Amino acid sequence: FRTVEEAQSLVPGSIVDVQGVILTCTDVTTVHIAETDKRKSKRNFSLIDQTGAVQVTAWEEQATSSKVTPELASSNPIVALKSVYPESSWADIENLKDWWEAQTARDSKQDVIDLDSTHD
Repeated sequence: FRTVEEAQSLVPGSIVDVQGVILTCTDVTTVHIAETDKRKSKRNFSLIDQTGAVQVTAWEEQATSSKVTPELASSNPIVALKSVYPESSWADIENLKDWWEAQTARDSKQDVIDLDSTHD
């Protein structure tokens, strides 16, 4: 098994086994996939270990038959995930998260642009 930090350094399309503690889990939801014009079931959960945290999405049958549920997640179980496929760069997600945290931590004084006004 790899650590979360090691998994985050993998390129999309890699396969990884990772273990950690489940922090949160959503109920199964259905989303519309624009590229295929189909609906898919999904369940999100957060996995953490001593090296970091990551968001995991289970799709279709893995989402609906998952033993990881919101009820189970409330007890913060240790789980092992086998054959996980990173769909996007984990590093890119971490960079986006860091950027967002910086944005929300800024002083409440913001620039306001009035899009309805016209100036010559």
